[in-house]
Amino acid sequence: MRSGNGDLPLTRSGRAWRWLDELHLGDRHPVWLVDPDGIAGRVRELLDAGHRRIAVGGGDGTLASLAALFVAHDAECVALPLGTHNHFARDLGIPLEPARWTDLLEAAGIREVDVGEANGRPFLNNLAVGLYPRMVRERARLDGERLLGSKRLASLWATIQVLRRRAGTISVSWRSDAGHGRFDTRALLIANNDYAGEPLAPLSRSRLDGGRLVLFHPRSLAPADLASMASFALAGRVSECPGLDVIHARQLELELPGRTLQVALDGELIRMASPIVIRHQARRLRVVVGAD
Repeated sequence: MRSGNGDLPLTRSGRAWRWLDELHLGDRHPVWLVDPDGIAGRVRELLDAGHRRIAVGGGDGTLASLAALFVAHDAECVALPLGTHNHFARDLGIPLEPARWTDLLEAAGIREVDVGEANGRPFLNNLAVGLYPRMVRERARLDGERLLGSKRLASLWATIQVLRRRAGTISVSWRSDAGHGRFDTRALLIANNDYAGEPLAPLSRSRLDGGRLVLFHPRSLAPADLASMASFALAGRVSECPGLDVIHARQLELELPGRTLQVALDGELIRMASPIVIRHQARRLRVVVGAD
């Protein structure tokens, strides 16, 4: 379903332009190249103008920041994976090669996927506290991406540095529709649906419309425990790891130390007030996928 005048607006964020050379748009699909800070405003203008299918190029954080707009307008999002990891697109089976996106723009297949919300901020993949936000800060401090030439290598190096420092634990009190409790941890992740996968395949979510949040927190990040979690992840059974506590819920409230803290929401660092209230919206976002 295209907009009434036959146009398919395409917006994007990011710095690389080479993908445009591989995307054969013809005259049917106008393109707006938008500064990342202005992409939400442009998408809002297009939706208010009546467009009901918009392609957005960016990473997971960019797509998550626009989810509420697409949901509010009951519009279809074409997710063009231009980020570093592109977990959301991978989990949906969206091709990562720009040469294959031309067909995606007009594909008939639609998936209705769940959207998470933390203190009113939408997320598609996960929210992380502790280790991961510290790793992102360390990577930026070291300017590791420039030094190592790869964001993935820079992330790995920053993670090693953070683990070596053995930062203190975080005390977390939690309450949900499934119960309540308290635990101490150095890392905490809340996923929009569970992680699973085939053995030796990249860790992914088996479905994006399972209707639940999944809280993961390791009891320890000692080398032996990290090795155990890695082995279970490689086997596609991360939720079964004995050193990893898992809580399933539809709504969570987390009480954390301090009035505000830095969290990573789909990889983007933001400050969030405690308590953090996390809700789950089932099958709210409509995403265009291929015929398969």
